[in-house]
Amino acid sequence: MTHTLRILLLLMWATLLCPLPAPGEDSFADHVDRFRTELDALADEAHSTRARSDRDRIEVLHRNYFADSQFRGGFESHTLDELVALHTATEAAFFYTLSPMLLDRLDPLVTQLAERLRRDDASRSSDERGYLEGFHAHLLRARRFSQAQEFAERHELDTSSWNVIDETPPGAEPTVLEIDPDQATVTLTRARVDLASGPKVVAVVHPHCGPSGRAMNHIEDDPTLTSLFAGRTVWLTSAYQTVPLQPIIDWNAQAREIKIAISYDNHAWPPEIDFSTPEFYFFRDGVIVDMVIGWPSPEQADRLHAAFDALGVASADDPMPR
Repeated sequence: MTHTLRILLLLMWATLLCPLPAPGEDSFADHVDRFRTELDALADEAHSTRARSDRDRIEVLHRNYFADSQFRGGFESHTLDELVALHTATEAAFFYTLSPMLLDRLDPLVTQLAERLRRDDASRSSDERGYLEGFHAHLLRARRFSQAQEFAERHELDTSSWNVIDETPPGAEPTVLEIDPDQATVTLTRARVDLASGPKVVAVVHPHCGPSGRAMNHIEDDPTLTSLFAGRTVWLTSAYQTVPLQPIIDWNAQAREIKIAISYDNHAWPPEIDFSTPEFYFFRDGVIVDMVIGWPSPEQADRLHAAFDALGVASADDPMPR
């Protein structure tokens, strides 16, 4: 083998281990910035069409910019600031997709970031904690409860404890996590939601969303609307949130009728549901017949009444089966 050929092979191997930025780019930071620009464009496109972010396209985009080898021991070639930039980019992609692939890439990256901060910059111990707690929150978003518990124990994170009961058989139906706080350890029970038969309503809300709170308070103060929603409605908080136990526990404790559950997987719901808040989707035998978006003013209650008219119901005489 000639000396020149050896050099070429070494250069090819180094490129595989840590790909160089594309021609014309000045730095790794520029490389990350280009990725973020393309990522934001994909996310904006999904939002403008009221569709979920395209998980496959974002995963491909991330792989094109950052090779697998960078997440398998290729971190030492990067500065601390470059690792932070890589983490920010990967975390943003995970936020839009809840992709298992991106979560698996974040795992060693967060561990390396925490170790590097401990080793090289002890003054940033709060940053180290923030990365660890942030990844723990991502594990919860992805519903990896056992892994989250193990991660919290390994890194001595002060987190809330809960027990998850999941006896739901495999199936295509969406599911929710129902909250039972009446124990020393909060219990989350996974339950199926049947949208395929009869009139059903999916209300997407969040206790920390001002318009959601105003809408729910108005509904509870209106006996007719309360009756129309009762028995056929699932009150839903997005799976993209960290499991927001305490706000939901507090809301459910003071609410008269409305009890909020947590979506187990946003991708399991009909694609028309984009999980902005508040939104109300009216189903008849699995088909959306109307929707009410937002709560700009109490007059939006008229839209709810009209949607129930379109649904063909006048009282809570057709409860939603589980």
